[in-house]
Amino acid sequence: MKLLTGATGKVDPQLFDEVLLAAVQGVGGYRVIGRSDMDAVLGYEKQKDLVNCDDVQCFAEIGAAFGADRLVDVAVAYTGGEWTVTAKMIRISGGAPTVQGRIATPVTGSTKDLFVALPMAIRELAARSGLEVKSTSEIAFAPLAITSAPQVSTAVDSGRPNTLSSINLEAEKMLETAIDTEELPAARAKDKAAAWCALSRVTNNPYQDRATKACDEWTRYIESQSQIRSDFEIVQGYLALQRKTNAQKLAVLDAFLAAHGHLDVPEVRATVDARLRLIGPPKSQKRSADGREECSSAGSLGCDPVFLKTSGLILELVKNSVVVVRCREQAPCGLANLRSGDVVDKVNGKKITSTAQAARLIDESLGEADINLVVFRDGTMHPITLRKL
Repeated sequence: MKLLTGATGKVDPQLFDEVLLAAVQGVGGYRVIGRSDMDAVLGYEKQKDLVNCDDVQCFAEIGAAFGADRLVDVAVAYTGGEWTVTAKMIRISGGAPTVQGRIATPVTGSTKDLFVALPMAIRELAARSGLEVKSTSEIAFAPLAITSAPQVSTAVDSGRPNTLSSINLEAEKMLETAIDTEELPAARAKDKAAAWCALSRVTNNPYQDRATKACDEWTRYIESQSQIRSDFEIVQGYLALQRKTNAQKLAVLDAFLAAHGHLDVPEVRATVDARLRLIGPPKSQKRSADGREECSSAGSLGCDPVFLKTSGLILELVKNSVVVVRCREQAPCGLANLRSGDVVDKVNGKKITSTAQAARLIDESLGEADINLVVFRDGTMHPITLRKL
């Protein structure tokens, strides 16, 4: 038995071993050897070796020396006010140790509740591992609502009472798939989302809340990655424009990084880092009295570029007018048919005089309500509505 995160200090290891031993014995029909039994048989020197024995191979060797066929490996963690019991049934006779079955069981409540839940959890493990399980009518354990569903073996007599028959076996299999996918280093985010979302759609499912939460989290993560890639496309388009200064490019990159926080898309992160190294530190810019960059006399280069994450826009100040430089097609600006070169005159009735003002009025409010713009295109005024997200 291993005490993992949060469980150390909350559970007496010796007491837990004895409760676990009783739970395994409750499966019925098997001779069970616990750590205390080993201590009683082994000499002092061997006991010292046993104290330092903390892996499956070590216990498998000791168990085999006692003539055991199987090893029950149990670990307990305590996080977020909830216990988690994980257990494996390992066959240790007849060759290399082989895992026959495993469970992961959440238990709420005190240490007493944890001890009460152990017998049914071990019964589930035994049934899933293909062992003959004693009927609950023959033992003193009351059926518990354990949320880990076993795959009941055909070795269990179908003619006797079976408290495990109501557990959703399909959900148990899908939970295993989801957990295995979650732990697989090479698994893609969409694979993890697919596994959890599939489990969340299963009816009569004791894992539905857990699966729905994981499904939502992975779905949001995938959506954020997709938006990062889409937004970076318009940033790349801006960086490729002719006659843009390093200061302008850095301003857009900085705005992009600020909008997306931790940039958890490796290929985008690598490209941004490469761009930043290529551009180098910005040169000092001549600024006007209000602190903004002064545009060139021709005014065609644009100043004070900003990136608007929510609406999918890059704006610049050109000849004292706020101009759309780039717009992501599937973002609100693209869906509203806002175009590169459009001059933003008003936002919700307010006259626009700077890119910072436009960014504040558009991006901060778009999640709450539609945004009404007045833009000029080729000298003609056009009303544009950005729909709220």
